[in-house]
Amino acid sequence: MSNVEEKLAKSLTAESTELIPYLPYLLQDLWELGSSPKDIINMIQKL
Repeated sequence: MSNVEEKLAKSLTAESTELIPYLPYLLQDLWELGSSPKDIINMIQKL
């Protein structure tokens, strides 16, 4: 796995990168949770 994927998994407190393929499913309801996609994108880009 790439270093970016490892850092992403670590930022999500995952112990491995096996979580990466499931991120779209895990984040699909982000809007319903009250999060602004624009704010989330800005936060991810900063990290």
